[in-house]
Amino acid sequence: WLLPSLCMGGAYVANNIALELTAATSVAFLRSLSTMMTPLLALAFYRRKFGKKHIPVQLLVLVGLYLLCGLGEVFSLLSALLLAGALIFGEHALDRVDPVTLTTLQTAASALMALLCALAFDQGIHLGAATPSVWMSILYLALFCTVAGYLLQNAALGVLSSRTVALLQCFCPVMTAMFSRLLLGEQLS
Repeated sequence: WLLPSLCMGGAYVANNIALELTAATSVAFLRSLSTMMTPLLALAFYRRKFGKKHIPVQLLVLVGLYLLCGLGEVFSLLSALLLAGALIFGEHALDRVDPVTLTTLQTAASALMALLCALAFDQGIHLGAATPSVWMSILYLALFCTVAGYLLQNAALGVLSSRTVALLQCFCPVMTAMFSRLLLGEQLS
């Protein structure tokens, strides 16, 4: 349970740093590369077979992304790698713990890492400046986006392979692009 929790917390923090440094649409598309990284991690850690014909394409994609990336994109790629780790290690952790327990541990790791980063890089936490609408936003994001998202992912890992869950998460960039356009006014070039 420790590895998927640390990976999920790290992915959460890296993703939020990436959102500070680049457009939400870019972060979502790069984060979906966990689909590509998941089979590689499965091969590295659990010796799951990986088609050799996929290796050259995946290496070319990574080289191309490296050449195009700024700091925000690098954090997006780190988030994708950590999310792939959360999927791979989470799939095996679910043999020992239930999805609610794993979700609780991942939420605690994410909260702790976010708190440590806020203290280290954001000059602390300023709760007095938060209005009721800010608290409602925080509550919504914490419960529905983070905890519910972790729980749904872990429940899916209980019945689907980590590769399939990673593939299904490819819908995220499309939805992010749509909502980024509607809510943030971002446009794809």
